[in-house]
Amino acid sequence: MKVLKNEKILITGPTGQIAFPMAVELAKDNEVWGIARFKDQSKRERLEALKIKTRAVDLANADFRELPDDFTCVIHLAAFIGPKPNFDRALTVNAEGTGLLMSHCRKARAFFSMSSCSIYAPPQDPRQPVKEPDAL
Repeated sequence: MKVLKNEKILITGPTGQIAFPMAVELAKDNEVWGIARFKDQSKRERLEALKIKTRAVDLANADFRELPDDFTCVIHLAAFIGPKPNFDRALTVNAEGTGLLMSHCRKARAFFSMSSCSIYAPPQDPRQPVKEPDAL
């Protein structure tokens, strides 16, 4: 199996249950950066203690001025999943924010963006396909 070494990697959503262990493991052999809103400062400090460089970025506003653009790999795991359905905000963060991040990191050799149907409320009938206008 090929292992990433000596890369400059950006991970979005690095405090999440998928991205956090990934960032920690990748930071052993790479320069890893993580962006999030970092509302909980202790989570940011935890990442920095593990040698992961952090920047506070809200994908809804997409201000990347403090973020380098020379990453070799981007792993985009951040997503808006609000407590109440908010299609406009979800579209702003999950689609527009992703596109703006891709543009900012266009020098990267690889850009992995993970999406999930878990942003939608489960339909009452599990056999019913989820559609774009369905509740988030």
